[in-house]
Amino acid sequence: NLSLRDGITGGMRKPIGALKSLSAQTARTRAALGRTANNAKRAVVGITGALVAGGAVALKWASDFEGGLRTINTVAGVSEIKLAQIGDSILTLSMRTGRSVNDLQAAYYDLVSAGVKAADAQGILEQATTLSIGALSTTGEAVDLLTTALNAYGLEASDARRITDGFAQAVAAGKVTAAEIAASFASVAGLAANAGIGID
Repeated sequence: NLSLRDGITGGMRKPIGALKSLSAQTARTRAALGRTANNAKRAVVGITGALVAGGAVALKWASDFEGGLRTINTVAGVSEIKLAQIGDSILTLSMRTGRSVNDLQAAYYDLVSAGVKAADAQGILEQATTLSIGALSTTGEAVDLLTTALNAYGLEASDARRITDGFAQAVAAGKVTAAEIAASFASVAGLAANAGIGID
């Protein structure tokens, strides 16, 4: 019995150690990101409907989700509280649109990497997600198109909705994807802007 108990105890040390390492954060980080990670775990368990297996999946998924937020923050440089809010917004957008969290996190990273302020990124991400759904593309491809337009024409984040509508109309009229438009637009946007040719 002792040897059996020792074997069970020894076998549990590795997963317990892994859980402890995930929880070894500062109090400030736990307060901010803990709530967001819990939201992520509940979302995964709710989707799988398997509480035992889903719980393990959710733990891994929440860890990956937090890692994605940390990657975003290497560029965004926001507070822990703000980072948690970004995470909540991404989760909400994912559940509302059906886009994967990985797709949205990567697109958010691309936005801030392109010079978009963190305060403006969520609004543009939502516009890009809407465009990507109608244009049969990834959110990242739509982000690439929008940031190219914003940067080439020196536009503000508040212009994102207007240019999203314009690109959506182009997609509908030309039966092309956002990725196809982005491939050609990137090579002419700067020249067109310098020549005074409007984006509309």
